[in-house]
Amino acid sequence: MPIQTKRRKPGIVSTLLMLAVLAGYTSSGSSGALPAAPQIPRDFQWKGRYIVKDLGADVPFIWQGSNGNLQMTAGSTADTVYFTNLIYNGELYTLTENWPYDEPPPPYSNKCVCLGRLTLNTLNACLNSSRYVGPEILLDNLRLVNHFRIGVMFGETESKPGPVRLPIMEGDFYVDPGNPGKFWKVLHYGLQNLLDPALDEWIVLQNFKYTPGQVTLPAKCDPTTCPNQDVFGPGFYCQ
Repeated sequence: MPIQTKRRKPGIVSTLLMLAVLAGYTSSGSSGALPAAPQIPRDFQWKGRYIVKDLGADVPFIWQGSNGNLQMTAGSTADTVYFTNLIYNGELYTLTENWPYDEPPPPYSNKCVCLGRLTLNTLNACLNSSRYVGPEILLDNLRLVNHFRIGVMFGETESKPGPVRLPIMEGDFYVDPGNPGKFWKVLHYGLQNLLDPALDEWIVLQNFKYTPGQVTLPAKCDPTTCPNQDVFGPGFYCQ
């Protein structure tokens, strides 16, 4: 008569498998240098989803780069969320067309706003200071990633004893272990999300190309309105 054994629940088996894989991945990479920090390529075409859970928003997302110009677009005219952020010719623009709101949005939200100077090189220099959190496994697809966290602070320099600083925004980047220029997920939160009451947003990327995308400055965006200042001027620090 065969010996009867209890059947393991699939959830427990998958959890044990993930822990075993992660343990092996951690031990194999622990003896070397830290992984390279996330970096945004100059030319690329990425597609995925933009998700704000507290608003019930889950819309298409496109992130493109062309010779250092960047454009991310979430949603479309048919969606409750529709916006475009660009770095174009060294200037940062944001244009919000649709956003679910319980109260009237700020008066500038349906216009293209130029926030000032920002380049891809400056953005990547900030990302280069990311803190390595560690290796992780994304539960939705059991994918191994390197988890980095970056914060933008405002305040006094580290050269002053006990500097006083205020966190402005933070982001978590889940990066492909073999390519720091391939982001599988991004969690973005902080004071920059003025239209989101919970201050959080997920970018989940699924398709990747590394050829130049189409980055176009919308007609509503007027370069002459750009302030003569850096977006993150004196007093701002990435860490």
